[in-house]
Amino acid sequence: MASGPKRRPPGPSFLRHGLPFLAFMGLGSLWLGEIVRGKQSLRDQATTLRDKETIKRARPTVEEELAILQGKIDIHSWENRALPDFPGARNPNRKPAD
Repeated sequence: MASGPKRRPPGPSFLRHGLPFLAFMGLGSLWLGEIVRGKQSLRDQATTLRDKETIKRARPTVEEELAILQGKIDIHSWENRALPDFPGARNPNRKPAD
């Protein structure tokens, strides 16, 4: 019986499957980081522009805002009224709510 050289059984090897997978994961991570960094820089630019615009406008103080809100709402003309009852018979065993 002639026996030839022993061959390794064909199967997944690290160079065929593992190395491309790890390279894909590493490069994908770098690419995703660049995308996120780009979005953050755009958001930062928009925020700084918005902050510059709000600094230019004069903002009212807390006391001025309170006076404005008190002018809009009249709390002394409030009238307490009873809520209407639901139609139908009332349960005689009902306990009042606390």
